[in-house]
Amino acid sequence: MTAKPPSEPPITVEVLSDQAYLERLEQQRRWAEQDRQARDRARRLLEQCQQGFTPNLIQGMGLSAFDTLVASRGILQLLSLSLGVDHSYQPGQPDLTYLQASHRSIAHRCGQQLYQLGGVQLLRTVLEQWIPAFDQDNLREVWQDFGI
Repeated sequence: MTAKPPSEPPITVEVLSDQAYLERLEQQRRWAEQDRQARDRARRLLEQCQQGFTPNLIQGMGLSAFDTLVASRGILQLLSLSLGVDHSYQPGQPDLTYLQASHRSIAHRCGQQLYQLGGVQLLRTVLEQWIPAFDQDNLREVWQDFGI
C-alpha cells in the first residue's frame, strides 16, 4: 500500500477590477496614515508623561475624575506596548503587538479595568480613538472576552 500524500488546501485567487484595486489601495493608505498619526500622538503623550504629566484622555463619557485618570493610565500602558514593539519590529514578520504572551496579559488587564469603568462603549472608544490602526485587530482579539 502506498500512502496518500496529504491534501493541500486549494489556492484561492481574488481578481479585482481596477476600481476595486484602487479603492483597496486608498483604504490601505488611509489606515497607514491613521496609524502614523496615532503613533506620533502616542510618542508625544508618553514624552509628556515622562515629565510627570498624566493627561485626561477620556472625556464626555460620564466618568468621575478618578476613573478618567485610571482609564488614561490604562490607555498609556497600551500605547507604550505599541511603541515598544515598534523598536523590535522585524520587517516581514507579523506585528503581534498585543498577542505576545507578556503583552497579552497587560492588554487584557487594561481591558478589564476599562470595561469595569465604562463597558464595551469605553473599550470601543479606546480602540478606535487611541490605538494605532495596525494594532487594533490584535487588541480586539485580546479583548474578545469583553464582547468587543
